Amino acid sequence: RRYLFTTVTSNTLLPFVILEDQLPTVLLPIEFREDTIRILSNQQLLDRGDEAVAEWFDSIDHALDDEPKGEKKIRQRIDERRKLTLQNFAGARFLVHHGAGGAIP
Repeated sequence: RRYLFTTVTSNTLLPFVILEDQLPTVLLPIEFREDTIRILSNQQLLDRGDEAVAEWFDSIDHALDDEPKGEKKIRQRIDERRKLTLQNFAGARFLVHHGAGGAIP
């Protein structure tokens, strides 16, 4: 459960409202340390005793190897252009959600 997160996606975001009853749950290999998000490697997951989670992400990487653009592993896709790890929620009074555009939102 420590890697399960509820997230807002562009299809659950409308002007001035988030469709809270439709928010997906995602599995992310991350930890919060000193108000920053850090992506964990498979080895770090194994070191924490989270073997099933490490195996699951490893199986995704192997499946992506067969994709035409298989050069990107799952962690690179999760943190595309560092859009996840550059987020900072520390001390924020407001959190602004907005829809993304482009080929890689």
